[in-house]
Amino acid sequence: MKIQYRRFTILLALLLLLPFACAQAADDPVAVRVGDIVYTQSVLQTFLSSLAEQYKATGATIDEAAAQDLIVMTVEGYVDLGVTENKCVELGLTELNDEQKAVVATAAQDAYDTVLEAYVKQIIANYGTDEAQARESAPTLMQLNGYTYEAFYAQQLSQYHNKLLMDYVTRDKTYTQAEIEAYFENTFVAPGRATYQDNFPQFEQDVIVNGKEYYYIPAGIRMIDVIWLQTPETCTDRLTALLAASTEDELAERAELMSEIGEIYKKEIAAIGVVASANGNFDDLLADYPTLTLDEGYAVHAESSLWGNEMRDTAMALQKVGDVSEVLLLGDKPCVLCYRADVPEGVPPYDDETMQQLYTYAEQDLRISALDKQLEQWKADYDIETHPELLEVPEA
Repeated sequence: MKIQYRRFTILLALLLLLPFACAQAADDPVAVRVGDIVYTQSVLQTFLSSLAEQYKATGATIDEAAAQDLIVMTVEGYVDLGVTENKCVELGLTELNDEQKAVVATAAQDAYDTVLEAYVKQIIANYGTDEAQARESAPTLMQLNGYTYEAFYAQQLSQYHNKLLMDYVTRDKTYTQAEIEAYFENTFVAPGRATYQDNFPQFEQDVIVNGKEYYYIPAGIRMIDVIWLQTPETCTDRLTALLAASTEDELAERAELMSEIGEIYKKEIAAIGVVASANGNFDDLLADYPTLTLDEGYAVHAESSLWGNEMRDTAMALQKVGDVSEVLLLGDKPCVLCYRADVPEGVPPYDDETMQQLYTYAEQDLRISALDKQLEQWKADYDIETHPELLEVPEA
């Protein structure tokens, strides 16, 4: 499968790594040249090796096609970097005023301090030294690994130049709220709809199990609360004996036991129904009935596989929000299910602040896309030389 990537993401990674690249040997051949700016084999190979490690860390295997994709990404990334550096010089964007230099210096110091703190903690953990000794040793170890203030300044300077170039490219571009919302819909929501609209199991695996970021919710999800009932002492032995029920008679006996427990908890279940039908809060109810325990917020769908067939089927059989199920056995405990809400299909119900943050992110993404297009057009302004044959993806 072809590796998908955004050119701006690679460009940003290059800007972060470039100041820390290994020293170049005198016979280090040129791997990429854009105009008068050159990047040597060792510089590209360092980045390529890092990129390959990140790719393998995702659990992916680097076959021949993937290796070629990684090499292409690296070469194209350095071509974009060369175009960027050339244009920044031509447009005078590298000539910063005192205020801009101060911004870069502050960012560089912050970046340096962040790495310094990490080194201090690592030294204390690895060698058992006190904090004062660790702080004295950390700068030397950082310098040996290329993490100097000067390197961080060069990194932040490159990023600042890139920001200025993006500002230049988008200086005449204004985006209406409608354009931003449309871009958000097309770029973020639509792919989720295409993936999850008719495939809840994929949504369940990606989002509920793995916590993947999402911008679209498929239809048919309902929120279910589980209210556990403490097993009555008079039922404990029978319930224990029936936990592994498998025959028709045993299952019938267990169902009868659940009905008995329901009768014992008749008052509590009625109270649960009153609160649920009013869409109320269970806190006071739980305080009044200490034999009840609440587990809230289960996302259940007709195609759910996470919660077991009995919980899924019982939850989906409830007719309307506020309904409470009969007593059922989940695991080794009796409980009732409460149908709390339907989850609307579409964009998640973000609050206004979060939605505005997403729109701001979408606007930034529009600006990035504009820079990507401009970089492609600017390539024609330069004589470009590339040597991908000099690069090799490290073996696992």
